Amino acid sequence: MTSALPCRVSDVTLFILFIPPLSKKADYILGRRDAGASNGTINRELSVIKKAFNLGIQKRIISDRPNISLLEENNVRKGFFEREQYESIRKHLPDWVKPVTDFAYITGWRKSEILSLQWLLTFRIFRVYRW
Repeated sequence: MTSALPCRVSDVTLFILFIPPLSKKADYILGRRDAGASNGTINRELSVIKKAFNLGIQKRIISDRPNISLLEENNVRKGFFEREQYESIRKHLPDWVKPVTDFAYITGWRKSEILSLQWLLTFRIFRVYRW
């Protein structure tokens, strides 16, 4: 992430004007949770709001920013295999899926992260990849 967002001052001004008042922060969080958002998702949104306030101060649009604390996240990844366990499962997999599962095992990436890779990036990764 870069230290400064490439945007116009008017964009920052408009964004800050439409941020919910901090007195309504609890309502915002409850509303987002009711909509099914996880603490991690809400934290990413709050981080954008914090960044907007920081940009507002940097561009001298506002003189003060509130303290926006983030929620506790419990998104620890679970279900990892020891190498021996993985290899015993791997030998039963079809050949076409082995490169993907090898990559998942080695990196610990989630399925959605692996399957959303673009081909150019995938070729660069697998060029240096060795089992």
